[in-house]
Amino acid sequence: MQPISSIRELEALDRRLAYLAKDLSIRPGSIFRIACQYLGNWGIELNETNRKWIEAKSVESYIAEWKYGGKGLDDAIERAVKRAGLSRGNFDLNTMLAEMTVQIILSMHDEKRVFRICDIGAGAGSTSEALLDRLATVMGEETGRQFARRFIELYLVEPSMVRLSEAFVKLEGNKLKPKNCELICAPHTHIGRLRDGEFDFVISSAVFHHMSFPRYLSQTRQKLAEDGVMVIGDWYHLLCHHPAYIVPLLLALEISPEKLMLFKHIFNVDEGDEARIDAMLTPQQLDSKQKALLYLAALGEEMRPVNNACFMFLEALESFGDRKRKIKEAGFETDIAALRKEHKGFISLTSNVRRAYPNNDITSVISAARVPAGKRKLKMAV
Repeated sequence: MQPISSIRELEALDRRLAYLAKDLSIRPGSIFRIACQYLGNWGIELNETNRKWIEAKSVESYIAEWKYGGKGLDDAIERAVKRAGLSRGNFDLNTMLAEMTVQIILSMHDEKRVFRICDIGAGAGSTSEALLDRLATVMGEETGRQFARRFIELYLVEPSMVRLSEAFVKLEGNKLKPKNCELICAPHTHIGRLRDGEFDFVISSAVFHHMSFPRYLSQTRQKLAEDGVMVIGDWYHLLCHHPAYIVPLLLALEISPEKLMLFKHIFNVDEGDEARIDAMLTPQQLDSKQKALLYLAALGEEMRPVNNACFMFLEALESFGDRKRKIKEAGFETDIAALRKEHKGFISLTSNVRRAYPNNDITSVISAARVPAGKRKLKMAV
């Protein structure tokens, strides 16, 4: 089957996928949600003519989904995470991210610098809250309070005003209420509208797997100061890598045999494709893929009584190796030896990668930095 590239054919393909999944408890969403490097596996040829259109469709699908999130979905996700044996899910990511970020902040602290920290996809403020709580743990509550009120400014970017309101209440009530906390209601995809060079840190937890094209990484780098640091906590797996990997999930979601056969035909899935691709993966990648399947199957069961398919399982999830490569290509330093040598924030770190599970990368945190290129004007504490 020849790859398709015309916008008319791409629109028709997306409609057919929506038809196949319309009765499922969780749905795939637009096919353009997947990481752009995997489009070819789904029979789509990405080229200069259709690239902007596909990227716009991806953003459109994610923004539409974010409007329908809420506590019911969050609770279902949390239950599914536990059923899949993935511990406390995003709580682990936030904890690891906070530990690493605070360690870097304290190594950079010079009694003058105010750290401007941008939390991308802040949600209800759990990541920023974890950061403040970690400061209290490391420094003690009273010293941590003084530090946060003199040297920490938080900027929370989140598309949901409801979530931002929850974040405001959460951070206002935190024992380490920071020097400044600014709420920015905007989609994560609008990071390019923030000021260049404005932030000392960009942190983000379980968000960047909603970005199908890597432009967001180069935009993030532009928003950072010369020695700015990015710390990402995210989920990594290859379930969206190939349509053959989606077949077991569709079976778990109880798709009809007729529609499953049509799915295989449309996306050219042959018997043995899954085993053939599995043979090229590492044991860690295979383990991550299997855990992701268990999680999504459990989520399908959790969402069935709700009868509101507001969760889309096709996402820009990718391998940890793919993400790390993109970070380097965007102009970040990721080599820990180089970071320890050239950036004072990393002096005490033995690794800039932390994993919740030693046998796979499914939940991992990675930090990277713009290596200092000279002195910059500091914002002074008062």
